[in-house]
Amino acid sequence: MGIYVSALQHTVPQIAGHLISASLISIPCAVLISKLTLPEDGQPVTLNGVPSDATERDSLPASNGEVSPPPSNFIVALIDGAGQGMKMAVGIAALLIVFLGLEALVDLALAQLPTIGGAPLSVTRILAWLTWPFAVLLGLRPEEWQIGADLLGSRFIETEVAAYFKLAAVQAASPPPLSPRSLTTMTYALCGFVHVASMGIFVGGISALVPHRAKEISLLGLRALWTAFLTTLLTGCIAGVLAAS
Repeated sequence: MGIYVSALQHTVPQIAGHLISASLISIPCAVLISKLTLPEDGQPVTLNGVPSDATERDSLPASNGEVSPPPSNFIVALIDGAGQGMKMAVGIAALLIVFLGLEALVDLALAQLPTIGGAPLSVTRILAWLTWPFAVLLGLRPEEWQIGADLLGSRFIETEVAAYFKLAAVQAASPPPLSPRSLTTMTYALCGFVHVASMGIFVGGISALVPHRAKEISLLGLRALWTAFLTTLLTGCIAGVLAAS
């Protein structure tokens, strides 16, 4: 959050308060969108308490398919925890390298295609086109749609840190291209880990702990990325409704 404040403190008044508000508003938005994306059509196992067969769940399948018993003492628990942490770190780092390397490779391939509008194709540019309708639905003015779409699209690859710095650079122009209401809306809509790197952290970390469910986790990671994107958009819409014109 300190990085975001340093990027926008001269552009958005009371940016720290806005970011805290965005984090709080995102909580019910995340619950709502997640229930719509993955509805619970059955009775939850943990309804009204912990299941009675808790002893059966203490032994989790290990990566080799065998059953690993619970730690026998504190030292063994430390060793197991350190080993699991190392697996998570390696899995996250490996998947981040793969995702970012694949994105760079696709950018190199797209750069060989003919330019469109005088600019080469890239993954970020294609994502900006795909997020254009969502920039419209945020309630931005027509002349602001391109800026909103570029920021939303670039966040998928460059993370929200780069998106906030881009927002500050765009708004530093004279006159500022975004109205105060649109600036507030985009500030809230960009507050969230909606990018490939966060999906890699989730998939790589959890898959390292339960490798036998890697396929399920990878599919859930894509759905989680889409859910997070809709959540931040809903947060931005709420801020746009409450912000002064």
